[in-house]
Amino acid sequence: MKIQLKRFTTNARLSQETTAFAADVWVDDKKAGHTENDGHGGATIVRLDPSIRDKVEAHGKTLVLTKGDAKEKGACAKRGLLTARLRSGDTWLWFAYRPGSDPAAIAARVATQEKLKVDELVVLS
Repeated sequence: MKIQLKRFTTNARLSQETTAFAADVWVDDKKAGHTENDGHGGATIVRLDPSIRDKVEAHGKTLVLTKGDAKEKGACAKRGLLTARLRSGDTWLWFAYRPGSDPAAIAARVATQEKLKVDELVVLS
């Protein structure tokens, strides 16, 4: 998915705590919405066409998970461990395990410990 900001403009006079800006949001070479920040330290507002919003949000989540996966996998590899993550609702938990161990069994133990239900298990290494 290709996401771009076009017609990006800033206004230094309005910027106080953050940069005041406005831009059009384009997804896969089609205008899909608008984004803006008033420069007063508040959130950036993103208005997307409802037909594309869920796909853009899902794509954003995969980008965050990919970065987290690489970080966790690297840290575990330095210790000679393997990595997996489990999902419970909207929450992801990464965990390390020894080679030869069953990641599903470990995920079940982690979920029990954290009082969660395993909705999905992803083995990373």
